[in-house]
Amino acid sequence: LLVLTLLSALGGGVLLSITRDEAERAQAINIRAQLMVREVESDAVRLASNPDSLELWSKTKYPFFLIREGMVVRWSDHTQIPQQLLPADSDNWAYTASPRGQFLIKGWRTATGYLQVNIPLVQRYRVTNQYLFATWNSDLFGDGKPEIYAVGASGYVVDVAGKPMFTV
Repeated sequence: LLVLTLLSALGGGVLLSITRDEAERAQAINIRAQLMVREVESDAVRLASNPDSLELWSKTKYPFFLIREGMVVRWSDHTQIPQQLLPADSDNWAYTASPRGQFLIKGWRTATGYLQVNIPLVQRYRVTNQYLFATWNSDLFGDGKPEIYAVGASGYVVDVAGKPMFTV
């Protein structure tokens, strides 16, 4: 077993015994999260500069929503609806959990509204059966299905844009 000291959001340390494989998987999640954030930020700059371009909306693989006067008026992903609309002055990454799943969310102001991205970490459904079941973000977790917790729980802290965001 490998013993790691992990820093929590409060600056304290958490001793955690995990195997070398678990540590490598957790580190890989952190690296993939940073790469994903760079892609999302790049797409957001393009969408925010021209939010009415249907071509730009069709090219992103991330679930973006354009919000005007509290209403979603454009979206890049029809399979989900934002469970939480961010306040118009919010421009930091945040972790949120709801019965529908766990998400990373962020917003950007545009000249004509507000752009929001809701990246699913895990998506859950009210009904679960052989056709409809929870799905983990494979870009982030690969084939893994880790338990995801808010920062403060014991585990490996995943940073997003330099800020502790969630724990696996």
